[in-house]
Amino acid sequence: MTSVRNTRKSILSYYTQLPDSRFELTTEPSSLEDRLYLEAVIKTVPGVDPKELADLHYRFVDGKIQNITSGSSFHWVNQTHYDLLGDFVTSHIQTLMKEDGYEQIWLPLDAQHSPRCNIFTSPNFHTCNKLIVLIQGSGAVRAGQWARALCINDSLETGSILPYLNKAQELGYGVIVPNPNFNEDYEEVPIITRDAIINDAIEYPKKVKISENSTPFKHVHYVWENLINTHAAEKISIIAHSAGGYNTVTLANLYPEYLAKVISIAFTDSVHSPLGNESHTQAILEEKAKNWVTSNDILDTPVYTRKGDAQRVSAGHVRHEYTSASAIESVFAFLEERNTL
Repeated sequence: MTSVRNTRKSILSYYTQLPDSRFELTTEPSSLEDRLYLEAVIKTVPGVDPKELADLHYRFVDGKIQNITSGSSFHWVNQTHYDLLGDFVTSHIQTLMKEDGYEQIWLPLDAQHSPRCNIFTSPNFHTCNKLIVLIQGSGAVRAGQWARALCINDSLETGSILPYLNKAQELGYGVIVPNPNFNEDYEEVPIITRDAIINDAIEYPKKVKISENSTPFKHVHYVWENLINTHAAEKISIIAHSAGGYNTVTLANLYPEYLAKVISIAFTDSVHSPLGNESHTQAILEEKAKNWVTSNDILDTPVYTRKGDAQRVSAGHVRHEYTSASAIESVFAFLEERNTL
């Protein structure tokens, strides 16, 4: 018989919710081990208005998410529960960044009230001579993440930017971390109840677009215009994953002067197109950029590259979301090599 750890059956189907919102086990599992596992998982469905990751009965141990009772990894309940957990994982990563000295800056800079979005800068941001701009891909990921699913289902080592921040600090770089997918926010803080989680039906308030940051590209443009373009660093490098590459190339097409001090661009499986770019952008990509792409080949093996595009090499992994983690050593070796030119 299939263990409840591996079954496709919803964990909630084993329980009946009582009028006081407690759960009662109504379908007896096949073993005591499964029963204990179920009891640990049901604890991850919080009561009213959870505030932190521990309220979902999870914690991170050695960079991996862990059920506080059983020590087991994440178990799917439903999409609402997953998204809620994802929000707290984001908060956890950003807390770690702040504990490491990163400054949280709210945009737009002159806005006193919400809606606003947050970005992060390293402790040496204002004084560094060489600066890295870390640009994530699209979707649910927020500042501090390459892939939310990896942060939850694998580890922070593969899914977060924390290893990149550590490597940048080790090599003396300053870092700025934009937040290109945080383009709108709720008018009011949503009230989250256990019933709403169980029924996959949280009633979220209306969202409002964030001024000057209402799309990923507008956000990247705003960050560049207000925080990077005026920076004193003589050498600027960009590390961009997935759709972050598209935003980088669009920036180069529309504002070529912004990239005057950019000496290197490291893409990890970027989704930018090599076609239709301005001639100056093609020159930048050919001369200053490299793209680590999904491949069965070993890391850094050359891959077919179109004229006018960044050199393509293997990221040493076949899955898109793992490319940043897989290629980290080669990415920084490339940046360091470009810094000596």
